[in-house]
Amino acid sequence: MRSCQYTHYQLNDLLRPDQLLNIDIVIDRLVHHRERQSVICIIGDYDCDGATATAVAIRGLKMLGFQQLTYLVPNRFKSGYGLSPDIVQQSLAVDPRPDVLLTVDNGISSIDGVACARQANLDVIITDHHLPGRTLPDTPYIINPQLAGDTFSSKAICGVGVVFYVLLALRGRLMSSGVLSAPVNMMPLLDLVTLGTIADCVPLDQNNRTLIHHGLQRLRRGQACAGIRALCNVARVRLSSLTAVDLAFRVAPKLNAAGRMDDMSIGVRCLITDDARLADSLSQQLADFNSERLQVQDSMHQQALAIIGKQPLRERSVVVLYHPEWHQGVIGILASRIKEATHKPCIVFAPDGDSNIKGSGRSVEGIHLRDLLDSVATQTGLIHKFGGHAMAAGLSLAHENLDAFITAINSQIDTYSAALFTPSIQTDGPLSPNEMTIATAEALLDYGIWGHSYPEPVFDNVLRVQHKRLLKDKHLKLRLMSDHGCYDAIWFFCSDEAQRLIDVNSSYRFFYRLAINTYLGERTLNLLLEYATVVAECEAVEI
Repeated sequence: MRSCQYTHYQLNDLLRPDQLLNIDIVIDRLVHHRERQSVICIIGDYDCDGATATAVAIRGLKMLGFQQLTYLVPNRFKSGYGLSPDIVQQSLAVDPRPDVLLTVDNGISSIDGVACARQANLDVIITDHHLPGRTLPDTPYIINPQLAGDTFSSKAICGVGVVFYVLLALRGRLMSSGVLSAPVNMMPLLDLVTLGTIADCVPLDQNNRTLIHHGLQRLRRGQACAGIRALCNVARVRLSSLTAVDLAFRVAPKLNAAGRMDDMSIGVRCLITDDARLADSLSQQLADFNSERLQVQDSMHQQALAIIGKQPLRERSVVVLYHPEWHQGVIGILASRIKEATHKPCIVFAPDGDSNIKGSGRSVEGIHLRDLLDSVATQTGLIHKFGGHAMAAGLSLAHENLDAFITAINSQIDTYSAALFTPSIQTDGPLSPNEMTIATAEALLDYGIWGHSYPEPVFDNVLRVQHKRLLKDKHLKLRLMSDHGCYDAIWFFCSDEAQRLIDVNSSYRFFYRLAINTYLGERTLNLLLEYATVVAECEAVEI
């Protein structure tokens, strides 16, 4: 593994900022505003990528000599997504009044918002990574690797990565022109870039993994901003042994919870402060939001399962769910859960005012959700607005048009191959007895950069169940045996069906990832179960 070219993460191998379309004119404009010390208002987004991108923009521009910086993060429940006309009006009320609006992780679909800003004589600079529509906002200052003609080869870069690259290009210009008397080290921003990239679940191509590798190295050395340090503390994660999995499942959800349950401005404050006490206080608020989110999520999940049980969803290729009491901030998570359970694209709607509903969707490999919504919008006119990626997208429409939308989107997807809706299990094969060890788990842990499009290895072995116990009514803890030893295992969020079918003293082919459990200083091997098949019949118990 260490000799493979894909695990050599050299900073010099990162893609160059000058490959980005429009980078020269955007840097020209930023230099112009630096000379005049214009007031720049960063317009962020209410997810983890947007929060870290906002923090990187503020910290990075300060490092490069910009003195008048403010920020504004749209409230999911009041203003909706992105640079809308409402957000422009809110920015005009900020003191001091901005001269420039700089978007991070949004803006590419903000046609009306940019027009409103231009009418108010504001410069608008867009940095985004979402897919553009047929019409671009009316500003020449757009940085987005997804633009037609852009030669930046990493189309998987997220919002925080895009603004980081803009800062690298700006630093280069300021240094080459002699404006900066000494080099400015941008490495301290990599902790935020790493957290945002992992949390946004973008494909981990070579460029993203290089950024994450160096970010993790800094974090493990304790080189973290006060906010990330506080978030790790409240999540009970040790910086010295931090992994990408820790950031994805223990740290990022707490930051994301602010945007889901309240206001992401709290999360941004946590990330931009250098006051450790303030960071600790804000991180505890974020943890409280996350606890609230978990309770709401569990309730909505049970309601969704009840709806599915009453509807003929098996006849539909796209699962579409709505409940008048569902929380907008949690519908994306619920859509992901239902998609995983049904292996079908899923869109979950919640109320948005008196007559509209807002939806969040998740897709399966091979079905481009944003393009699917684009097709429905173009042919039917049912969708008010939409945006997103291949695997995740958001939209809004009138509640009265929900049934027509369900019919239209399922009609569109009938052209896709049925094989896309058939779940499959990908495995790296069985481990031998001398490979099912802590040493193997440590080797995988040391590598540590696993994620979308670069998944952590999954192994499979036939093992006999010696003991089983249900934890918190949803996690199945097992003691498994082979002819060569015993292994502790846990199956998080195990389905009711799998709980019933897994019997003591029976053998199954378990599909698992390796992990290390540490308790009271003792380290033991743990198998994280994902699937199981009945050995005798080769039938899937859980997929």
